[in-house]
Amino acid sequence: YTSNQLIDLIRDRSALMRAGATSMNVDGVTNLPRLLTDPASTFRAENAEHSSTEPTFDSIQVVPKAIMCLVQCSREWLEDSGVPGDNLIKHTMAESLAQEIDRVAIDGTGTNSEPLGIYNHTDVPETILGGGPDGAAITDYEFLSPALTSLAGQNVPINRVHGITSPRVMGDLDLLKLASGESLLPTPMVSNSLLLNTGGGYHGSQGPNTSVNLDPQWSKFLVSNKVKTDWTVGASTDACSAVLLGDFSQVVVAWRTNMQIEKLTERYSEFGQHAFLLWARLDIIIRKPSQLHRVIGIL
Repeated sequence: YTSNQLIDLIRDRSALMRAGATSMNVDGVTNLPRLLTDPASTFRAENAEHSSTEPTFDSIQVVPKAIMCLVQCSREWLEDSGVPGDNLIKHTMAESLAQEIDRVAIDGTGTNSEPLGIYNHTDVPETILGGGPDGAAITDYEFLSPALTSLAGQNVPINRVHGITSPRVMGDLDLLKLASGESLLPTPMVSNSLLLNTGGGYHGSQGPNTSVNLDPQWSKFLVSNKVKTDWTVGASTDACSAVLLGDFSQVVVAWRTNMQIEKLTERYSEFGQHAFLLWARLDIIIRKPSQLHRVIGIL
């Protein structure tokens, strides 16, 4: 497997990358330029002086961090399984790396040699479900509207908006019902932002506005078990999940060392084993935090 092939495997298994996160190569500790405020274009009268505006720039530092995965297997298993076994090991290691990238991109602390994730990034806008300090349970799709409105206010194109949430939250959304027992369909803004096809109209609290009631197809709303269900929000201890929304192309996986898989033939030889070591150095940064939004406190 080449490094590019391994990256393709990771991209296929990472919710973050399927949502649009980008990759780039860096040569080491690097300062990437970043635009904080946009310039403004204005009309002017003939011969009149143009009133200029000054955008605000800064830079964000990329500090590559080491990530590793070690897999051991017996010589007998490796010999008997042949090429399929070798491929299985590489797929398994790529899956492990993809899951760890998702974990730190979502919930990384920024300490102990791990990147800072979206949930803990203080510059990413945030709303708490229910508006109170302790969060609330999901009762409809309207809790997503303030976040989507915030993203629209940041000029995030609707076709670039994706969502990532936990399996529990997606299951709760799937079970939302009207009093009549019909499935509750998403609001127009949620439908336009996150769905391939609503299969019908908006079923509000007063009932459906269409006789069609088909299941929505969540083409842009992804599920990852790295979105936790035991965050603490206010007095809701170890009970909360979240939805992360926005333009995930603003999340960049910066590779210093392309992935390498080394076969260790000596270290475990006394046990009749071989080992495979996956090694890479990378950082995960958020270029423009305002292009993302997190909804927290979901009970």
